[in-house]
Amino acid sequence: MGRLEALLLESLGGRGRTALISGEAGVGKSAVVNKFLESARAQGARVLLGECTEIEARRPFGPFMDVARAANRAAALPVASPDSATTGVDRYRLHSVFTSLLTDLARERPMVIVIEDLHWADEASLELFPHLARKLRDLPLLLIGTYRSDELHRRHPLRAVLAELSRIRVAEDLGLRRLSEDEVATFLSEAMRLGRPPTVEFRQAVFLTCEGNPLFMEEVLRALVERGDVEYRDGSWRRTKEVAEIVIPDTLRDAVLDRFRKLSTQTQEILLRAAVIGPRFDFDLLVRVNGASEAIVVGALRAAIDAQLLLEIAGGEGETGYAFRHALTRESILLELLQPELRRIHGAVGEAIESRSGDIAGPAEELAYHFDGAGDRERAFRYHELAARDAYSLFAFARAARHLERAVELARDDEPALGDLQLRLADAAFLTATPRRALRAAEEARRWFEEAGDTRGAAVALTRIGSYRWFLGETRSAKEAVNDAVRLLQPLGKSPELAAAYAEVARLAYLDREFSAAADWGARAVHVAREAEALPVEVYALITSGSAEGWLGRDEGVARLREGIDLASAQNMVSSVLGGLHNLAIALYATGSSATECRRVHEEMFAYARTHGARNEMVIFDDASDVLADGDWDSALRLAEEASGESVWLAQLQLVEAYIAAGREGPDRALPMLDAPRRRLRDASATHKLFGASILARVTLLAGDAHAALEELDGIAEDVGRNPWVEVDEAAVCGLVAADTLKDGRAQGRWAEVVLREATVARRPTTRARRAFGRATGATRDGELDSATELFAESANLFAPAQMHLGETLARRRRAELLLRRNAPGDRETAQAELVAILPYWRKARAAWYLGELRRWATELGLEFPEEVTAAAQSRTRATRTQLTVREREVAALVAAGLSNKEIAAKLVISERTAEGHVERILGKLGFRSRSQIASWQAGGDPIRTSS
Repeated sequence: MGRLEALLLESLGGRGRTALISGEAGVGKSAVVNKFLESARAQGARVLLGECTEIEARRPFGPFMDVARAANRAAALPVASPDSATTGVDRYRLHSVFTSLLTDLARERPMVIVIEDLHWADEASLELFPHLARKLRDLPLLLIGTYRSDELHRRHPLRAVLAELSRIRVAEDLGLRRLSEDEVATFLSEAMRLGRPPTVEFRQAVFLTCEGNPLFMEEVLRALVERGDVEYRDGSWRRTKEVAEIVIPDTLRDAVLDRFRKLSTQTQEILLRAAVIGPRFDFDLLVRVNGASEAIVVGALRAAIDAQLLLEIAGGEGETGYAFRHALTRESILLELLQPELRRIHGAVGEAIESRSGDIAGPAEELAYHFDGAGDRERAFRYHELAARDAYSLFAFARAARHLERAVELARDDEPALGDLQLRLADAAFLTATPRRALRAAEEARRWFEEAGDTRGAAVALTRIGSYRWFLGETRSAKEAVNDAVRLLQPLGKSPELAAAYAEVARLAYLDREFSAAADWGARAVHVAREAEALPVEVYALITSGSAEGWLGRDEGVARLREGIDLASAQNMVSSVLGGLHNLAIALYATGSSATECRRVHEEMFAYARTHGARNEMVIFDDASDVLADGDWDSALRLAEEASGESVWLAQLQLVEAYIAAGREGPDRALPMLDAPRRRLRDASATHKLFGASILARVTLLAGDAHAALEELDGIAEDVGRNPWVEVDEAAVCGLVAADTLKDGRAQGRWAEVVLREATVARRPTTRARRAFGRATGATRDGELDSATELFAESANLFAPAQMHLGETLARRRRAELLLRRNAPGDRETAQAELVAILPYWRKARAAWYLGELRRWATELGLEFPEEVTAAAQSRTRATRTQLTVREREVAALVAAGLSNKEIAAKLVISERTAEGHVERILGKLGFRSRSQIASWQAGGDPIRTSS
């Protein structure tokens, strides 16, 4: 409550805030929210509520539609038509509409918006929630979401939202836990007005039965009162029996049903129908379903409210509705119905909704739910199909897939649209990052088309099968499927389907790094697509050919990729946009763009994925790679947990997890983790094998296994210099270091040659970093130590943007060793500065095991290992910076970079003696004795202290 009050004060001051309140069912989330809202209203805030339900929130944006209605602004919101799937409703436009609406409301008056039960939210709402958290930070608005933590299984869609909110740091998660036994005693004392602690036996009996869950305890106490086991006497509740005789219900359900069964038979019947309608319902629908008079229904509702089974709730635009007091209340009552009764009531509810005058916006999902429950196969099939169209039109692909899956189950064997339904299911499943499910649907579609004698349909299914099999790492069978599709379609003449098959052949060739073949097939696909006026296929082929040219470092490839991405976005080709942006980042790096520019493309991809509800494992991997580069290993692990465990990208995410395990826990933990990704990569495309091997090598070298690193790299040595990836350049350096570590002359010679290899695209920074490392190694061998130290410094600086920071670290370590070997004046201080420069990344990552290795390495070299600096110490250090002149701060930065006085003089175009004078004045002003202390201070820490 205190934290919520603080967030409210900040939001009232114009700084928008977001809070999440989590905990298991019954732990008190709603009680906390309700208590807090009393305070918010008292302080002048306007409160708007939205609620999600387990019947998939009825329609996209359900809880936010509730908020709009409560504010009497529902008319301002667009509603998607059933035909939107073909026209492509833009989810981002709807996000903007909600943002504008809430912005206007918050400017009128400070607001608190509460979205309850996010674990039941539809996809559109799950995407809108973090969007609003980001966009409304400059407004007097507090956004609160509640969710059941015990509902979040590994693949729950809310997990991705929580990970995103954590990553962008815009929400505070306030977790409610169960009460301890002592807290239960306090609860009982206050609830029963005892004025003293309850007896140990009574407290323990309640604690063991309810396990500290407040709602369960409240229900148990109510049941005890109703049974006469406790009674109100002399200002408090007192036991009428010994504790051993008190019957405490074994479950909350017993407590709920005790009160339900005390109601009249007629009231029970009405309440049972209400439970079938849903967690929330309106009066008119309940009257229609029961066929009773309004007076009778009103009496039943009043009795249920008095029994604290229902709540009366205010809706928007003057409406009044009703809700079960808790989801568990409704679930308990539903168990009273036999299956025949349940089917009959579902049918009555469906009939009542269907026959309502004035069509309700978007009832297909609701009707599908009830007619399915009623066993009405025909109508359930029809409404599931319509609900899938509605969901797909708003990019709610997971819900679309669930409806399509059920429609397929309900379809009759002679249903003429069954093959197309399977293909629609395959599309939706793939867009929800479940490629194995998509593959099964596509294979079923192929079987259906073949049995129906539909060659064209079978070929379309084969093209999809090829795409999904590649994504699952089954490259050989993917190519076979797509080639079969081409064989079936070519005799039928030019068509959009043939163009799509050609485009898929081109993509698979590109992924196997067969770039000439990819260009040839891509050109064919574009030609056929244009003749057939198949713009989506043309766009797909443009992205593939642009990616191939970009891989080769051609600027025209980048331009073609951007053209294809823009066209794909205009056509709502979600998968093509995401794949195009992924490839564009690679192409930009290959053509010499900075890591910052590539990161901007990734951010564009993440935003597009959020807007369109299509966060697949490729997107997750890119996200994890970026936070890994920032040293935020905890976020990388959370992102890896989002993966569903099906695609080839999972292998890459597993390797990221292994790299983190190596840095934090060492070889015993990390090396066994490599078996699973190795198996996944066995049948993957050449691209993924190359990429996977480059990560495997770095994991094994980081973990100290040089033999394993060389084995992993053996198969990719020939590829170094022929690809645009920073990872392969860094892995090549690992090969040379591993060979040197083992003193394997043959391997040393081979990898010395590899790292010096010219590249097809020389503009890449890491290509220059790799070659500088190789030249530095050669210069060291030839005794040219001055040249070697400069080259290692160049390599370290060029490797700095790499995701895993191993190339930079290895170059700095080599340079420090070389400086100590040369032992010229200032070399020890410069070596110390290299150690200082290495540490920030690994400390931010909390790589405890590798930091221990660095400490041992430093000790062996006689270097001082600096202690980690606290925030307070950093603050003091920042204050001392004002003691230096601008020129002195410039010199201090060069000292920290490891430059000697001579090098500083050349850099600043001053004499060496002047440079030396600057260094002496810096030492004197700051009270330091060595250059290494300047380096540590420049990095933001205190002067270096020894580890002892």
